[in-house]
Formats: sequence, C-alpha cells, structure tokens
Amino acid sequence: MTAAAPASGVARVRRHRARRGATLVELLVGTALGLVVLAAELSVLVRLQRADGWLRRRAAARAQLAHAASVLGAELRAAQGDSTASDPADLLLLADSAVELRATIGSSVACAVAGGGTVVEVVDGASAAAAGAAGWTAAPREGDWLLVHDEGARPSAGDDAWRSAEVRGATSSASACRSGPAAPLADAGGHWRVTLSTPLPATIAAGAPVRALRRRRYALYRAGDGLWYLGQREWELGASTMQPVAGPLLPHRAGGGGGMHVVAVDADGAALVGAPAGRTVVRTVVTLRAGGTVRGVSWRDSAVVHVAARVEGR
Repeated sequence: MTAAAPASGVARVRRHRARRGATLVELLVGTALGLVVLAAELSVLVRLQRADGWLRRRAAARAQLAHAASVLGAELRAAQGDSTASDPADLLLLADSAVELRATIGSSVACAVAGGGTVVEVVDGASAAAAGAAGWTAAPREGDWLLVHDEGARPSAGDDAWRSAEVRGATSSASACRSGPAAPLADAGGHWRVTLSTPLPATIAAGAPVRALRRRRYALYRAGDGLWYLGQREWELGASTMQPVAGPLLPHRAGGGGGMHVVAVDADGAALVGAPAGRTVVRTVVTLRAGGTVRGVSWRDSAVVHVAARVEGR
C-alpha cells in the first residue's frame, strides 16, 4: 500500500507541468504573426478600396461621356443635312473645341401666309401634336429662324427647297389657323403668328411644312469649380449663359488631346475651321475625353461622335 504514493505524486507533477501557460517568447511570436496577417488583410482591403474607387470614377465618367455623345450626336445629325438646296446644313461654326449650329426647337405646318410673305401662321396645340403634325420643345421668339418648305412653281420635286428667314417676333393667337387646309388640326388652344425679317416666296402656301430653329453652341469650358465641362449656350437676343451638359472632362488642349476636339472636312478632304458657310461639310468627328487619378492610379476614357452628311435617296 505504501509503494503507490510516490507514483501518485509523480502523476500530479506531470499534470501540473501539462497545464502551464505560454512563455513570453511564444506570446511575442504569436503577436508578430498576428500583426503580419492583419497587415496583409489591411493591404488587401486598401487595394480593394482603391480598385472600387477607380471603377466608380470610371463608370461615372463613361456615363457622362455617353450622355455627351448622345446629345452632340443627335444635334449634329439634325444639323448636318445632306448639304443640298432641299436640305441645307445648319452648321454655323466648327472650332477646335466648339460647335455652333441651328437646333430644331419645333416642327409644324403653316396654315396661312400673309403680309406679303412676312407673316406666317403656324399650327400648335394638342390636336396637331396628336396627329404628328406639330411638336415644340420651346416657344419661337425673336432671333430664331423659321424654315418653310417651298414646293416651287413646278409640280416635280426638282425645284423644292427650304426657305429660311429670321424671326422678328412671335405671338400666340387664338384666332390663327381657323381656316384653310390646316383647320382640322386647330383646337381651342392658341397657335403661333410669326413675323419674319424677309418675305417668303409667293410659291409657299398653306399646308407647307415648317421648322423652327435656334442658334445653339456646344463647347468645352471651365466652370467655377475649376473643372472642365461640355456646355450648351443658347442665344437669347444676344445674351446667353453657358450651362453644363456633361462632365467633368479633361482640360482644353489646343490641337487635340483635351476634353473635346472637333474635326470636320469638306468634299475635297480639307479641314474646316471657323464658319463653314458656302462649303459642304461631309464629315464631322467630335472626340470627348475624361480622366483622372484615384489613389495614385491614373485612368483615361473617351467617346467619339462621327456624323456624315446624308446621301439623297437614303
């Protein structure tokens, strides 16, 4: 019985040694390993945040570029025409980073021509809009242009043309368009009585298609926040204010490489700079660029608007 006591004491010592805590060296090694793992995780998190910011900035810039390209493309396609007398181009200015054009603000039908061709009554209202004969984004006013289709003296289409005159004044009239071919389109609303600067030819009669145009400029400009944007300006009796359309874009750079660059060529392949009056614009290319730096990572993106003159019969 007495021989078992020493063995029991040895077992208690062994169990005590098995339950001992970590040494200081082991704690230091464990802490160092934990810090290494934490540093690696933080590094991955920083890279993910940087990539997320980069992707967000680029996605936002692409959306702005797409919007700018959509707006400019629609305006240029409408203004390009087919460069013939029957469908003249409405491009007024082509600069390095600006485009000026006559933009359509309304289309309708002339229900009467009076005053020796200087007064045109134009259909407006819900009935005309429902029939697809009229649509306006803005009311006509002084300084706009009115284009009226002239079928000419011959029954063939060979002498058809759009006649242009500057608007001297426009008033809404409830008495206009109550008779003539356009009378079925008239409703209780008012219609436009437009006074022109020059008389229209006598061959223009009631029922002729009408387009109302307004001078509009798109240009790269620097806003009050110091950033560059694609802006739009409308002429309102000589006064105008640039309004942002899309951006921010890259700063202006003469000769290309900036936020907006315009290239236009005529039928001979010569580059057009300034007013293209009297010269046929066969192609206009506008390049828009955006870019920046996010957490040390630089990026660039672009959109290209390519508009060619329409070919008759297509």
